[in-house]
Amino acid sequence: MSKYSELIDNMVFSFSRLQAFYQCPYQWKLQYIDGLEGENNFFAEYGNLVHSILEKYAKGEAEIYELPLLFEEQYDEFIQHPAPPNKFCDLRVKYFEEGKAYFENFEGFGDYEIVDAEREFLFNIDNIKIKGYADLILRDKDGNLHVVDHKSSDPKSARSQKAREYWKQMYLYAIPIKEEYGVYPVKLHINAFRKNQWF
Repeated sequence: MSKYSELIDNMVFSFSRLQAFYQCPYQWKLQYIDGLEGENNFFAEYGNLVHSILEKYAKGEAEIYELPLLFEEQYDEFIQHPAPPNKFCDLRVKYFEEGKAYFENFEGFGDYEIVDAEREFLFNIDNIKIKGYADLILRDKDGNLHVVDHKSSDPKSARSQKAREYWKQMYLYAIPIKEEYGVYPVKLHINAFRKNQWF
């Protein structure tokens, strides 16, 4: 038996943890077996900021007219790391302008009923423990469930390689949604908020 077997058997996996192993098993070992901590970065902090504001709106903790000001006031608080250099623009400024424009033009989530936001799920697949968060669960007028994942990156199309990675995550979360609500979601949505596009 490998010396790592017990550690792995008791590990709680997430989609990002699974994706990390798929991309580079050695990096996964360094981070999740050897315990080397990674460092946060500009893109992750930006995504966390927008997720936080959308969660406040979805849970009724902020009104729609407050969102642009919340984004502006919290931008420097959330984003502690510099944006990587880019020869075409200042990414920190560009991302700020795109995020502010998104919230200034934000009109909510249409005619859907908001069921839950940032919903944590703990579930098992073949005795493998998995944890995940659904950014947004909606219900349409016919009672069908929809799952939304907020993304700062632009997948370009619903069939792109990046979008396929996002769909995998959302299909995974459809399992505990079925367990809790008794039905699978009828549709999965990517909210590419920086470009104000839905897929």
